[in-house]
Amino acid sequence: VSGGAGTFNHNNSTKLTTTATGIDVTGTVVADALTVDGDITVSDTTPSLTLSDTGGTNQKFTVSHNGATSYLTFRNNTNYGALQFLADNGTSAITRQTIASNGDISFYEDTGTTAKMVWSSAAEQLHVGGTTTPETAGISIETTAASGGLQIISPTTGRGDIFFGDTADLNVGQIRYAHSDNSMTFRANAADVLVVNS
Repeated sequence: VSGGAGTFNHNNSTKLTTTATGIDVTGTVVADALTVDGDITVSDTTPSLTLSDTGGTNQKFTVSHNGATSYLTFRNNTNYGALQFLADNGTSAITRQTIASNGDISFYEDTGTTAKMVWSSAAEQLHVGGTTTPETAGISIETTAASGGLQIISPTTGRGDIFFGDTADLNVGQIRYAHSDNSMTFRANAADVLVVNS
């Protein structure tokens, strides 16, 4: 069209039209490579962006939205795979976090080779530091340093608490340190049983 759009048809059906800002494609674009100098927008009622292997038979990575919830999915062929977060240290990409297909979540030390904080979904257990496998569910803290432990920081006028509970009473037992008077209180059966003053 003189001074306007250009159209490309296939079997009398328009597939590509030039516009004032670029092109408008109706159908599927197949390219050996694609370089975008700018932003990418996927616009649809339920948009989806998928990376697949050659032929597109096995999805590897999908970003999608079903109108209510957004999803980020990683697959390994027909099975769900792991999600890894890497950070470049100037020399190479270092693993910082891994979310496995079974629900385990791992955070790595500075070299990115050993997981030092691991959430085990099957054992319902959080393990911090070291490589020893804990024997019971809960939170396990291990250190290779000379000393280690759990630290609770509170305001100078506040207090720090460790609660012990069950399904009937969430804080039937308690260890409390009050910074206002530097006293430590031990509670059992929801009552003070021992108070150590400053």
